[in-house]
Amino acid sequence: VMALYASILSPLVPGAAGHLLAASLMNVPAALMIARLMVPRDFEGGPDTARYRRTHAYLAYATAGVFAVNGLVALLAPSARTPRRLDRVMAHRIALFTAALAMAGQAALGIYTREREGYLDQDRYARAHLVIGYGTLALVGAGVAVLVI
Repeated sequence: VMALYASILSPLVPGAAGHLLAASLMNVPAALMIARLMVPRDFEGGPDTARYRRTHAYLAYATAGVFAVNGLVALLAPSARTPRRLDRVMAHRIALFTAALAMAGQAALGIYTREREGYLDQDRYARAHLVIGYGTLALVGAGVAVLVI
């Protein structure tokens, strides 16, 4: 994907590939920090210190909001005046809209899983939350892949 972006930007930005690579590498520490904040310690079996609980909630709600907006854009984006058929753009829209629905399920299941704290079935809900998360990632990957490949 980075090679595609670099080829698109290279006529406009000299050394676009280097800039994209540098930006990607600079993003790694921030992405790892955000990932660490998105997984509370008590889901890993450690003690619940509640140290990052508010930060986790803000990040979770912000992510759900971004997915909701993207899902609405995917659903409401104007179409060409051609007959509806399953082409790359339609497959992209379907995949990203379905990913937005899965993210809504993620948000609801995450809240419910948190409320199950201390119950014996919390791990089942946490596992379902994880499976839906990987499914959402796969849908987003498929939505991007149909446009790039």
